[in-house]
Amino acid sequence: MSRTDHVASDLDALVPVAEQHAWMASAPADTPAAAPGGRDTRPDNEQQPTAGRAGFDRLAADPRFDAMIPVLRRYLARTIPFPRRTELSRWSVSASTGKNLVTVTVHSQETLSAYAPAGQPHRTIFALHVDAAALHRRWSTPERLAGAFPAVFFEQTRPGLLRLEVEGARTLMRLLDVDGVVDAARRLNLDMMRRGPAVPWRTHHAGLADRLLEPATEPAGAPFPLGLFWDRLGDVPRAEHHYRLAGGAEAAFRLGELLIERGDAGAAQPCYEQAAAGGYHGVRRPPRAADTHANTRWGRHCSDSGAPADAAWYFKLAAEGGASQAYVSLGDVFTQLGEFDRAKSAYRSAAACGHRAGWYGLARVHDAAGETTVAQSWYRRAAEAGHPAAMVETGWAHESRGELPQAEIWYRRGVRAGDLDALVQLGDLLARRGDTAGAAACYQRAIRRGSGAGLVGLGILHENDGEHTEAEACYRRALDRGRTQALNNLGTLYTGQGDLKRAKACFRDAVTAGHSDGHLHLGDLLDEQGQHDAAERQYRQAAAAGNHQAVARLGTHYLHLGELDAAEPLLRVAAGTADPAAMYDLSLLLHQRGLPDEAQTWLHRAAQAGHTPALEHRSHQLIASVPA
Repeated sequence: MSRTDHVASDLDALVPVAEQHAWMASAPADTPAAAPGGRDTRPDNEQQPTAGRAGFDRLAADPRFDAMIPVLRRYLARTIPFPRRTELSRWSVSASTGKNLVTVTVHSQETLSAYAPAGQPHRTIFALHVDAAALHRRWSTPERLAGAFPAVFFEQTRPGLLRLEVEGARTLMRLLDVDGVVDAARRLNLDMMRRGPAVPWRTHHAGLADRLLEPATEPAGAPFPLGLFWDRLGDVPRAEHHYRLAGGAEAAFRLGELLIERGDAGAAQPCYEQAAAGGYHGVRRPPRAADTHANTRWGRHCSDSGAPADAAWYFKLAAEGGASQAYVSLGDVFTQLGEFDRAKSAYRSAAACGHRAGWYGLARVHDAAGETTVAQSWYRRAAEAGHPAAMVETGWAHESRGELPQAEIWYRRGVRAGDLDALVQLGDLLARRGDTAGAAACYQRAIRRGSGAGLVGLGILHENDGEHTEAEACYRRALDRGRTQALNNLGTLYTGQGDLKRAKACFRDAVTAGHSDGHLHLGDLLDEQGQHDAAERQYRQAAAAGNHQAVARLGTHYLHLGELDAAEPLLRVAAGTADPAAMYDLSLLLHQRGLPDEAQTWLHRAAQAGHTPALEHRSHQLIASVPA
């Protein structure tokens, strides 16, 4: 008894309750159910012959359409009660609406849809909705169904409703043969019909419905050609039946393939041996190729659920089944697990299969290990292959070396490729070059696409122009978009305005949000207030988090205290990161130690890097060296 069977419905006038119960109890058939002793017909509706024509024309031109017809026909025949009689008033079928290629809707529920994943038009994913309670009566849990039929991915879309996903018409054809699936689909469809009429009836295409409700043509012929015919349609039971009738070496091989597809490797092996003995050696299909979509979806589900080890297992199965893109996801999971050698191997496999994200992932692993030169070479390779984020990294590598024209070229290529970070990086570069109008244009484009970093960049432009109210508004909008780094910008703005209480609060919030710059800025503020010990503690925490500026600040702090032994190693580390201020302070320290030659070297490097005190110091030295 269904939860809606006891509620009166106007469906009962169209399909008497006794017929509904008889249909639910009947065995699934590939011929639509009709009224007892008669043939159901579609209700007349003058609007429908032209409805949805454009969508149907697009679908008919799709090379995947012919392969969909048999399984869509089977779905309607097995799961829609009296489909001719209830067509349009209770269910509808539409073509090429939104992201879906085909959609069957019962009342307001999309019960079956076919779509192509973004950027992968060659693939077809079918989503079948079923009644959860009815499925549980055959399979105590959906996990048991997935264990018996590994090609399916399931998720609960709302209480009592399960969405089953498979890839390809052939796999859906097999799923409709699995015990309990048709019963669960029937239960949902009848319940939805009893709730009310078809909501999207205006997009129903009668011609498509005719195509799907016409009887399947069953050709005559010898068993082996018939086996091939049903095999191509994905009707595994019928194909298996005809291969067994046919006998012979090739039929034995094809039967082995079907048994492998069904997961019965033990029964398949004698078939392959029989084929080989008869002189037939075919090319075997990957045994789990149909499972790749489900394994990929399960991998993502486990990754999102905080189970990376399980995710790695599923991604590995997907990759081995032929979904080479899964190697990228596998590399990401191994990186998360800290298994960097396995991550590199996975990324290399992805790259070897032509996925530019493999080179990018390889670069990120080397980058995280501090192997900057190697990382940059892989970023460059990924960028040249068209990876947008790698273009940004390549541009940054040029910018960090002072090669601004080359950096701009790569940022602009990233912008053309649609990368949001490239827009912000280009804006930053233009701002540093003095092109504030060009920078603002980049930031505004990024902001329209939802970028918090763009708001920070625009806020800095306003702050530099003395427009503090506008700057604060930008920083606060950036925070609303989750850009917590803007807390440091707000703190710096308040510091400049003398509002030290609010500045400290912002810097502390930045620290709480995980930004080591907050320690740095808080240390600067405390140092200016004469709280040197407190400033030192902040610098130490920032340095421990890997902040190179904090290392320089700490070295300078010890230098001013006259603690040269503590200052020198810190300043050398900071100077090695090309920090001009650290280079200058290191030159002062070396001069105090009586090492004038090395001091001059670091002073010269700081001056070359544009450090103003170093330039002035160098200028005074040159003037002093001129004879009177």
